[in-house]
Amino acid sequence: MMISPAYTLAYAIISFCQLMYQPMPYLAPSISAVTSVMNDEQVPLAREVRIVDEYYSIYHVRFGDRVKMVWRISDSLDLTETMVPSFILQPIVENAFKHGISPKEEGGVVRIRINPLRDKGLLYISVCDNGVGIQPEQLAQLKAALAQPGERWEHIGIYNVAARLRLLDRNSRFVIRSHPGRGTAVVLYLPLVENEEEFEE
Repeated sequence: MMISPAYTLAYAIISFCQLMYQPMPYLAPSISAVTSVMNDEQVPLAREVRIVDEYYSIYHVRFGDRVKMVWRISDSLDLTETMVPSFILQPIVENAFKHGISPKEEGGVVRIRINPLRDKGLLYISVCDNGVGIQPEQLAQLKAALAQPGERWEHIGIYNVAARLRLLDRNSRFVIRSHPGRGTAVVLYLPLVENEEEFEE
């Protein structure tokens, strides 16, 4: 299953339209940021971080202090020089808020950690929430579906990401773990691509 830029853009538009009753000043910068990267195969990690930050700002306006997001990014990473597939992170974060945190009356926290695994040539990205979690039977079905290409109409964002990872590199992986009542963790392993700065002599 090939994931076309048009398919990814369609998901992005659907995702942001779900929050459309918010005032346009909150929506316009985020939609602009997302659509500006849809045709880029690889983009700086800094742009992916900005897209997630802007999505969270919209979500926070809607749900207030019930939702929180925390970043932990390795100081050894240059976000402007580290390249990742466009729109690879926001669908995972959205899924954590929508299916993990939102159903929980008291809300919760989504924690995002990004570290380089330079000895393995990989970039480690984890998105963890302390939401409602996934029942074992549902988790098994989800894992089975994620391992197989095909058209999906539920959790479309994470299926999109998992499908794109299969096309990236044989070492790329999508891992999901969950415990009912405790939360869910999604881990991505991507090729580590760091552009070296060139200096003129």
